[in-house]
Order: sequence, then structure tokens, then C-alpha cells
Amino acid sequence: MNTQFRLILTLLAAASLTLAACSDSEDPTDGQDTGMDAAMDVEEDMGGEDMGEDADEDMGGEDMGEDAQDMGGDDMGTDDMGMDVEEDGGGMGAMTIDEIRALPEVQNLEDPNSASDPTEESYTIEDVVVTAVNGSGDNIRGAWVQEQSEDLKNKGLYLFFQGSSATIPSDLSRGDVLTATGPMLQYFGLLEMTNLTDIEITTQDGPVPNPVVISDASTIVTGGADAEAYEGVFIEVSNQTVDTWDPANNNGEATFDSGLYIDTDLYNYPDDFSNVMTDDVFSTIRGPLSFSFSNRRILPREQSDLVLAE
Repeated sequence: MNTQFRLILTLLAAASLTLAACSDSEDPTDGQDTGMDAAMDVEEDMGGEDMGEDADEDMGGEDMGEDAQDMGGDDMGTDDMGMDVEEDGGGMGAMTIDEIRALPEVQNLEDPNSASDPTEESYTIEDVVVTAVNGSGDNIRGAWVQEQSEDLKNKGLYLFFQGSSATIPSDLSRGDVLTATGPMLQYFGLLEMTNLTDIEITTQDGPVPNPVVISDASTIVTGGADAEAYEGVFIEVSNQTVDTWDPANNNGEATFDSGLYIDTDLYNYPDDFSNVMTDDVFSTIRGPLSFSFSNRRILPREQSDLVLAE
């Protein structure tokens, strides 16, 4: 109701009250006073300045506009509300492997002499590529994955599948791109994602990345400057001279003059290299860089990952 219309109603009401008062009162001024008081009361109660202010403030004015910001205006679109939605329904969101590795609660798991408990928090990695699979079919025990990136330092990881509630794809293979969710575990010095609650192959049978070529093997052996950074990454070293070669009687291990270890976690190489001797040279050794039994080691995946020099 606009101001002019409310004013007309007020004047009509005041005139009606004045006439009624005049007809009932012996003193005309008493009726006028009564009518004026009534008119003022009507104006205040139904349509005067106070009502206009109250109407503006209570039903459509500045205060309501400010309240609208609280209920559906500028504040509705603020980052705070977006953050609330993310916190209530979206969790932490996906992270890269290097971001997870840098977390204090993950770094604090470092203990080469024991297996830690899994972290309370679960983490999600997206679009990582499989470089090696540990096992096959219904007996897949784990997989080595890394980011699809040019700089792969701190971007490799081992996924340990046993004990996971997620269904592990029996056809998982190298080159597959996947998303996975689970807590982190430090297993005798090797960082793993374990007890997976979700795993999904997003791309199947893609290309396997080329290995990162390490020109100086001493940088990735036990205690080497880049040994931790390339953990879990598919790497290649060249011209490695055999120091000890008795893998059948040494838990699958063989060692080289550089301090490098290899073993049979992914491939039983002694079957194909039974005649290797001390001082023989491998021109190429490839595989993901692991850590077990207190030493860094490359895990060859197949015969072509080990090339003897001619």
C-alpha cells in the first residue's frame, strides 16, 4: 500500500471520528480534540511515518535487503559457504602423490625398522598411471603407480591391495590410469597406500611411461641424494657391474658395485640369468624403485628390464 493511499484513509478515518465526536459532545472542541487524537493514533498505527519506516524495515526496506544478503544475496555465494559445503560433503578432495608425501602426518610415519599403523585420514589420488603390477588375476597383491608428469620426483607410490575393501580389478595392467582412495602406511621404510576403499580404472591399456633415466646410480641407492625422491618411480640405470649374484640363496637379491640392489618381487630373473657371474655388466636395468630389508632396490618386471652387455 503506497504512502498517498494510506494518507487518504487516515484523513477519512479522522474526519469520521471527528463528526461522530461532535454529534455526541456538548463542546465542539472536545470532539475536534478527540478526532485529532484518533487521527494521529490511526496514522501512527496504520499508515504514518512510523508505519512507513516499520514497513520498510520489517517487510521490504533496507534491513530486509541486508537480511537478503544473509539468506540469499552476496553472502550466499561467498567462499565461506563454498568451504562449508566442501567440508560437510566433499572431504579433502584429490591430491597429487607429492602433496600427500609432503604432509607432516605422512612424513612422521618414517620408521625403517617397523610397520606403522595406517593414517586416520584417507587420501585420494587421481589419474595416476600403472607402471608395474605385483601378481596377476585374482592374486594381484599391489601395483606401482606414478603421476603423469615430466618431473617425477616424489610422484611415485606403491598401492598395497591385500586387506582392501575395494574390489581390485583382476585385469589391472601396465598403462592403466586409475583413481584410488585409502590411508597411508609406512612399511619398513616403504610408503604405501593401503586398505583401499575405492579403486577405479579410468583408462585401460594406455601407453606405459618411459623410465626416468638416472645417469648416476649412486644418487638412488641406499642413502643416495635422490633415493627418497624417486621411490615408487619407474627408473632406468646403465652399466652396472655385478658384485654378488646368488639370488636363489639370498632372498632373490643381487648387488652391484654402485651399491644398487635388485630382487625378485616382480620377476624371477634368476630363471633367465642363471649364468651371470661377478664382474659381469648389465648395460640396462629398469623397474620401479622400492625399499625393503633396509636397502633401496630396483624391481625388474620382465626379462627385457635386464640387459647384459655384450
